[in-house]
Amino acid sequence: MTRKAYAKKFTDEERAAYKEAQRKEATDKLEGAIKSLETSDGFRQWLRARALFHSYSFNNTLLIVAQCPEATRIASAKVWRELGRHIVKGSRSLKVFAPIEWNIACEPSDTGAKWSDKRKRWERKVRSFKLVPVFDVSQTDGEALPHLEVADIDGDTHGRLIDPLMNLAESLGYTVKVQDTGDAGGWCDADAKVIAVSDALEFNGMVRVLVHEIAHALGVSYTKYGRGPAEVIVEAATYIVLAGQGFDLDPASVPYIAGWGKGKATVTMAEFAGTIDAIARQIEAAL
Repeated sequence: MTRKAYAKKFTDEERAAYKEAQRKEATDKLEGAIKSLETSDGFRQWLRARALFHSYSFNNTLLIVAQCPEATRIASAKVWRELGRHIVKGSRSLKVFAPIEWNIACEPSDTGAKWSDKRKRWERKVRSFKLVPVFDVSQTDGEALPHLEVADIDGDTHGRLIDPLMNLAESLGYTVKVQDTGDAGGWCDADAKVIAVSDALEFNGMVRVLVHEIAHALGVSYTKYGRGPAEVIVEAATYIVLAGQGFDLDPASVPYIAGWGKGKATVTMAEFAGTIDAIARQIEAAL
């Protein structure tokens, strides 16, 4: 008898119950991860995960942190095999949400309705999510992976990012001026629609200032949020964007955020985590 013959056939009710249990487990982890944002360690873990896993949704980065705070590279077992690595025996997979689509019968007048010659009916697509297994690199073994070079704020290694950042600023209606800015690295003047960047900075420093000021240009004003919270939000977004490009911003961003937060930085970042994530994604999309 083949192995397939021994496979248990689940009823629709059992299958639905199993899926519901999976969703509840993921929801519980997600709620726990959101609560962890109220602590400085929890938020730093999310910032790090968000920078590393920028292709994952806001909720999925929270899920990853909740299940494996030390995660650095996440992929499916199939992708790891393609990279010449295999899952270590006994490793427990992490779960993230993945989108799924399927067709259901509908009326011809329904939005998105299309005729199916195969099933001889009108159908429309519906979209949902399911939990899928992924693994961190620490759960794998095999061929070595390429090493990501860490960039310093000083230097010119990331000058290639200046043009796309300037293009993004211009698309928002801003003019970028590289000029003498005194003691400041730069500023964003929302009324004049000008972003100023210090001409004394090296390319990497200019990149850092551009990302920070573009985050302001995306609507994070002192009027709307207050000066301290606004600076916390834009610097958190800057940290995410540039850490994803290989910059080590901990020595600069953490004291900056703490200083502007005046003892409430963690609360501010937790309250505006969705805003930080959205701003970071918009800037990342331009790079």
